[in-house]
Amino acid sequence: MGHPYCIVVNSAVEIGRDVHIHQCVTIGSKRHGRGAGIPCIGDGVVIYPNAVIFGGVRIGDGAVIGAGAVVFCDVPTGAVAVGNPARVIDCASR
Repeated sequence: MGHPYCIVVNSAVEIGRDVHIHQCVTIGSKRHGRGAGIPCIGDGVVIYPNAVIFGGVRIGDGAVIGAGAVVFCDVPTGAVAVGNPARVIDCASR
């Protein structure tokens, strides 16, 4: 955590190795309804500032979560997710 300020992570969240979490990120649970559960973050994930990840989602290895993204669906391995609600974009030049 290069800038470990305002980061909120539920104590039950599973976080892999070599994950970079920037400032003002929230990773939390969703208790009821569709998507209930706790996030699972894979290895080598980068989560940029102000992103929110919640519910029983899986963030695949090497995925990138863009600044300000609100993620409540799975993000595949190596994918880039941006926006609110987050959507996977094609970053062939990455």
